Amino acid sequence: MSRSAAPLHTIRRAVLVASGVVVAVGALVLIGWWRRSAGLQSLGMRALPMFPNTAAGFIAAGLALGLVRRFPGNRGARVASRALGAFVLLLGALTFVERVWQRDLGIDLLLFADAVRAGSWVAPGRMAANSAVCFVLAGIALVLLDVEIPTGERPSQPIALGVFLIAFLALVGYAYDVQALYTVGKFSGGMALGTAVTFTVLSLAVLFARPDRGLASLFTNARASGVFSRRLAPAALLVPVLLGWLTIQLGRYAGVSGDVGIAVLVILVVALFLFLTTRSALAVEKLDIEREALLRQAQSARAEAEAANQAKMEFLTNMSHELRTPLNAIAGYVQLIELEVHGPITAEQREALQRTRRSQQHLLALINDVLNFAKLDAGRVEYRLETVEVTELLAGVDSLIRPQLAAKGLQYELLCADPSIVTRGDVEKLRQILLNLLSNAIKFTPSGGRITVSCEAEGEGEQVRVLVRDTGVGIPADKLAMIFEPFVQLDRSLTRTGEGAGLG
Repeated sequence: MSRSAAPLHTIRRAVLVASGVVVAVGALVLIGWWRRSAGLQSLGMRALPMFPNTAAGFIAAGLALGLVRRFPGNRGARVASRALGAFVLLLGALTFVERVWQRDLGIDLLLFADAVRAGSWVAPGRMAANSAVCFVLAGIALVLLDVEIPTGERPSQPIALGVFLIAFLALVGYAYDVQALYTVGKFSGGMALGTAVTFTVLSLAVLFARPDRGLASLFTNARASGVFSRRLAPAALLVPVLLGWLTIQLGRYAGVSGDVGIAVLVILVVALFLFLTTRSALAVEKLDIEREALLRQAQSARAEAEAANQAKMEFLTNMSHELRTPLNAIAGYVQLIELEVHGPITAEQREALQRTRRSQQHLLALINDVLNFAKLDAGRVEYRLETVEVTELLAGVDSLIRPQLAAKGLQYELLCADPSIVTRGDVEKLRQILLNLLSNAIKFTPSGGRITVSCEAEGEGEQVRVLVRDTGVGIPADKLAMIFEPFVQLDRSLTRTGEGAGLG
């Protein structure tokens, strides 16, 4: 991971901790109702208490998130998590129905009914309507936590963001002492401060449960978007709220008029965002400079590699020329001796000359293979495409391999007599490919074996398939991928009978 990216393992650990905090909050509140402790019911905050059904919903939501985070990939944990998410969704939906249609379904009295009745709460459905909506959204997000649409987005993340915005609005209401921000008209007695804080923690944990996917990745990646998001988003949320609170306090305790307070707030917000924008731009510029340096290093390394490749090509070309010259001279001298230009030779001498010629031809073929491979590797091979009659091409190859077939006593059959089969290609390259295939077939087929070549048109005549079959030793299935690597031969023993460099 880039040093400019957020550490994903830390975020995942924080999500697990957050899910534990949500469960612990719900458990503490339930203990408070059991012990009739007003301090635990409101989590020590001088505000509305968190009701038992709300606490139960948080326990279920925290467990649902913790299961998939603690046991990623476990099917049982995933099923249990979705079941708990469905419970959270149902709790919120039924409570919302109570609030909107003024029906008392008795949901709030399922836990600690006597203690709940003893309070002077708004009834029916004592959980606030905005809390119910948050539970509905949180339940949906937990059920869809691992769902990803084809575009790579995760629906759970924008839904969790909706929960965050509702809870954040309630927190701002408490900070500014504006009741309308944490209540929903006639439908609610208000979201408790502890409830708003817990929903904020839960929503952020759901949003970053999969930090490398979807919307969350905008805050965790190493690109410019990640740098801007990590630097601007927290400040954009918290600092204006803080400045607004300070402005209100300034007006209350210093006697500053509202117009002056608003002007001061605007100036502070503008200064803040200028500072944050400049700081983020400098960070992005630093990131761009690092990437440009890496790009220059990569370009330099590529240029060096191309220069080395060019030097290798020139070396191989020169070496092939230097080696071919004496090899061709050896072939010429052998031919002169065989023609008895320098006098008669015995049968044993003629056999020795034939062996010398075969060795010379084999060495020359190896040099040609290495040179051809170097050209391929350097991308310097040129192709001359033209219409090729396949039967004529195969017949020409047939004449080239007949001496090798006769030497090993192999049967050869050409099953391609349709002169209408044509294709587009480089004749010389196609001939070389066929010669390589047939040479290998001859090399690895025992005496008395059989080699068959056939061809057929495919794809409405646009393609041609040529098949070479033999009764040789074959290639194991687990070695098929290896044979296409340069200089690879399956039989590397000192007693192997096959010749070649592994470039055919």
